[in-house]
Amino acid sequence: MGVFVIVSNSRFNLPYFHTKKNLSDLNNNYISRLKGKWSNLGLQDQWFNDDLKGATTLLVTRLIFPILGFQKTRDVLDSEIRFNHEKNGIEIRMQGKFVLVKEKISNQFIFSKEGGGTIQHAITKKNWTYLGTNGLLPVDRWTHREFLPVVQLNSTQLLRLREHTNKSSIDNCFIQIVTVPRNVWSSPNSYLTGLKQNYKKNVPLHAYVRLIDKDGFVYSTGFGSTDEQDQLQNEMGYFSTINGMPTILDYEEFRPHKGRVTTTYPISLDRFNQTLNKIREDRRSTIRFNIQIQNCNTLAIKYLKTAGVDFPSINMSLRDIIYETLPDVLQFRKSREIFNKYTPQLVKLLVNGIYTILRTLIEYLISILILNPLFILYGINRSSKLTDRKSSEDLLIAAKRKIHLFSNAFDLQVDFSLKTIERQLSHSDDNGVTWVHSYNGPNLSIVPNQTNQVADRALLHQLQSIYSLKNMVL
Repeated sequence: MGVFVIVSNSRFNLPYFHTKKNLSDLNNNYISRLKGKWSNLGLQDQWFNDDLKGATTLLVTRLIFPILGFQKTRDVLDSEIRFNHEKNGIEIRMQGKFVLVKEKISNQFIFSKEGGGTIQHAITKKNWTYLGTNGLLPVDRWTHREFLPVVQLNSTQLLRLREHTNKSSIDNCFIQIVTVPRNVWSSPNSYLTGLKQNYKKNVPLHAYVRLIDKDGFVYSTGFGSTDEQDQLQNEMGYFSTINGMPTILDYEEFRPHKGRVTTTYPISLDRFNQTLNKIREDRRSTIRFNIQIQNCNTLAIKYLKTAGVDFPSINMSLRDIIYETLPDVLQFRKSREIFNKYTPQLVKLLVNGIYTILRTLIEYLISILILNPLFILYGINRSSKLTDRKSSEDLLIAAKRKIHLFSNAFDLQVDFSLKTIERQLSHSDDNGVTWVHSYNGPNLSIVPNQTNQVADRALLHQLQSIYSLKNMVL
């Protein structure tokens, strides 16, 4: 049956082989698990049985996810994957042409966990990327010279997108911001869940953007860093500063989820070009990533504003983040309402004065004794070395940050994803429209699924309830 390369795959929990291994050496239990994954993706069992080598390669390298994702996005059967009965093998697109997986892919490509997952040529170690335009291409999502579109929508899909926004955009250009709230889905009947709910909705979320032009070409990008930079941050600490850039095809696009929140804005051709050029400029530069003041949400909002979208600040103080994370019972909101309504003004002034003094003293001591040492321990004064690229002026954080001590660390300002998704779910302006897409296999889900609108609307209402937002425009 020939040989092929398998590397680790945490999603499938597959075995790790350091050397090439014959398919005949794989045990039946392992093959059965792979076949189950294949079937769950809606693929024909007969293809798996007839071309075990090709099917296994697509699963282990994770190529199957963008392949199916782009096929569903384009809504064209057999546009990305098909079975060649004459050659008895699975074919996918590679550089614009269909090729047999077992001949062109199995012996030449491996999977790497770098940057959320990449396909590497086994000999050259160069990164390749599967795109919906021409299939598997020698494109590194970070360093490729051109910022390429990832897929092209057809005219019907463009029309549906325009109808979805309820706006007649003369230029037929759009920008989308996408978030995936993974932590908030749980049983509403659990008391423990109720105590944890505020914490879950304050867990930081990744955000990324898509640009769609008048011809239907879709550009997908989000703030990404290489595996090397991620490892440096792990060594230096959570608050350290590393190098990054807007990638080609954000790493979240084809990951499973329970509800993806997408907000779409129609924009002019001029604004589209400005935003596209800004992304290209940032890709030629070094953008410094810092979880506090310059993260994926920061970059996504920056591109929205370049596109002319009036998106409010997502900045929050550490004090507000901690408060919002506490269970409702510890926020004393109802007690404060009663106190403010029935307490004489003089007593309120006295109590509030004492409270302010005590809070300031306690926060000062906590900041000096606990928070500032933690910030230093977890790398607030550390950063990776700048690359040889020119540094992006408006997003540059100094390569060597000075130790920043706060007299009151509770006033530390953070660009926080809670504000991003709250804005999405409470969208009420004249331009943007938000929708929640349920998961039905890998798919960009650029426009609402017409056959799944009831389930999607239920997810939207559920998220509004979780985030206590009721003024969503549907």
